[in-house]
Amino acid sequence: MLLVTTVTLCGAANREKISSYPLVSDAAALKLQHLLVLDLSRPPTQHRQRRGGLHSFQQEEDSRYAVFLARIKDVVRLERSPIDEAPPIDALCIRDLSRPDYAPGEELCRVVDGLLPRLLELHCGWYEYCDLHSFDILKTKFPLERLVISGACGDDVNLDAELLACVPTLHLDVSHALRFPTFPIPVALRQLIIKENDAMDLICRLHEDTHMLENLERLQLTSTVECDLYQCDFDEFLAALKETNTLRALELVLDHSDIRETGALDRLPSNLPGNIECFSLRGSSMGLTDSALWITAVQDRAWLPRLREFAFDLDVVPKQDNNGTATHNDALGGNAEVQEPGVDVTRKIREVMAAFRPLVRISEG
Repeated sequence: MLLVTTVTLCGAANREKISSYPLVSDAAALKLQHLLVLDLSRPPTQHRQRRGGLHSFQQEEDSRYAVFLARIKDVVRLERSPIDEAPPIDALCIRDLSRPDYAPGEELCRVVDGLLPRLLELHCGWYEYCDLHSFDILKTKFPLERLVISGACGDDVNLDAELLACVPTLHLDVSHALRFPTFPIPVALRQLIIKENDAMDLICRLHEDTHMLENLERLQLTSTVECDLYQCDFDEFLAALKETNTLRALELVLDHSDIRETGALDRLPSNLPGNIECFSLRGSSMGLTDSALWITAVQDRAWLPRLREFAFDLDVVPKQDNNGTATHNDALGGNAEVQEPGVDVTRKIREVMAAFRPLVRISEG
């Protein structure tokens, strides 16, 4: 059970034990005990202008925020001088950063000073604001193991903060067009998780502009929506990936239209970093036109010589038109015979891996 203390803009702090909470992270896997949720969602009446006019509305909003900060102070005070046997707060989630001064602002960071969360999740809300710089004022630095940024976008995001350079795991959940500062090396980042939006474009930017990938050991990347590969193409992504020589674990979920329409997965095995120990690929078989390239790689013991775990699943069924014809046949040159059924490709490559690499553990994708 997870102990959750929740502070909102419109009520007293609440504490309860629950089996799960809608975090991006897996609380059980991280062995979290006590989560503090700071929910900045406005009450429904605040989305309409009051009769007293804009000035009165702003005064009421500022007053509500001041009470909100006072409630957080009380929670932090109890954390320093506990009156019960509640476990210490080891996770902090701030929800709905819907204004620049809540993004989070320095006032909010001052009142949480003294907490020691291992996990920080920032859920940016409708307006997609996020500012990490305010956390640099903390006198007691967060001993973060994982930072999650969810729903942040572009120019409304400030990532130029000491906090980012010190976190070993960064999880970007449905965020877009983020720009990272060039921190001096070494950077602490060892695990990077990017879910959707411009995931492959971001890898290219990080490779070109920062040191963030230079000590990266684990990468989990999901790209299945069309707002990716606007700034770079798939070959540029592969080049950035190949040069990340420190990678030991790579998990890819790729079903972007550019990949399906060009057979781009044919080029993936020759562009994987050579030190990978755990590899997972999921996607559509439409991205693969020649399974022989994968089979040849698997049969070559010089390919990923340190490989210990292998997951390969291209069983996503291509969408079909009204006539029952795969919609991407034209992009593949109209030759339906080039496109093997995903289940057959998956089984064939797994069988070759089992035959030529008997010590490699093969798992589902």
